[in-house]
Amino acid sequence: MLGATYYPTSPYPITYENRVRVATAFAFKEILGNVLRGLSMQFSKPFSLGDTIKFIFPNLSGGVRFHLTRNCSGSIEGQVMEMGLTNTTLLNSEKFPVLVPNSLFSSLVIVNKSRAQWRAVVTKIPLQIKSLNKVSQISDDIKIMLRSHSEVFLGKEAPYCFLSNVDSYYAELTVGCNLRHMVISHPLFLLSDVYFL
Repeated sequence: MLGATYYPTSPYPITYENRVRVATAFAFKEILGNVLRGLSMQFSKPFSLGDTIKFIFPNLSGGVRFHLTRNCSGSIEGQVMEMGLTNTTLLNSEKFPVLVPNSLFSSLVIVNKSRAQWRAVVTKIPLQIKSLNKVSQISDDIKIMLRSHSEVFLGKEAPYCFLSNVDSYYAELTVGCNLRHMVISHPLFLLSDVYFL
């Protein structure tokens, strides 16, 4: 019989037709999984067109994760541009379209940044050593400035500022607050007035 391969442990020949059937079954399973998950997403609405979202891959192996994201963090972040039956298209920060198969969403953690009411911001501000005697006044001024800013959300916790590190050449203040939802590239613009210290 031409085109057949026999294995000692298997009484059935593995023919070319059988190989094609197996490959077709795997391809159909992947397509069907994408379509079913796409339909499920249309009803559950975890995100909408225009939302800024982040997908985190908690259970994928390093090789698969590398091919999908090209980074070590195991996540994809971007703005939703299209939601199809088989794929969802995101526009990442570099303005490249990223296609994510819908079947992956059952194993992903989805963070929808567009639906957040507020977000936390923490930064560190370097100080000159000669400013150490002014740390208390600087810290109070920063907290007052943050409390009075219209974009700072005071509902969960008050803004904070404290001396977090002292080195032989510089000191460091840690500043944090919650910001109302804003579409800006970097929310630390609030602290731009205090970097002259």
